[in-house]
Amino acid sequence: MTNYHTQWTGQFYVAAELTKRGYLITFTLGNAPVTDLLARVPDGSSFSVEVKSRSTPSHFVILKEPPARDDQFWIFVVLKDGPRYFIATSDEVRPAWLDHKSKLKGGSLPALNWGVVQKWEDRWDILPQENLNE
Repeated sequence: MTNYHTQWTGQFYVAAELTKRGYLITFTLGNAPVTDLLARVPDGSSFSVEVKSRSTPSHFVILKEPPARDDQFWIFVVLKDGPRYFIATSDEVRPAWLDHKSKLKGGSLPALNWGVVQKWEDRWDILPQENLNE
């Protein structure tokens, strides 16, 4: 599977999982920086989701510095033996990304270490929940 297919597969899996949990979902189709999905709790708050997908567990490369936003969530998807979901806030992703970037040598691309991402598995409860499934 190409990176293109892996990324789209991950986005559709995340959208399906969020929909199953009662969220309303819109795809940005690449028209919004650092936002793959827009999510809304019915009669509640809205938030954006950046999806990063991999076929197997490895470093998750983030090419741009994650913004500091209260309404931004990151969902990392591993497709092998899954899908498996790893959910984090921008307040968690940004410092982890900056820490890893500070340790890079030469022309390496900034990435999140798998050990950091692994701690965030199945944390659906950190997403906005008000009025969900009413």
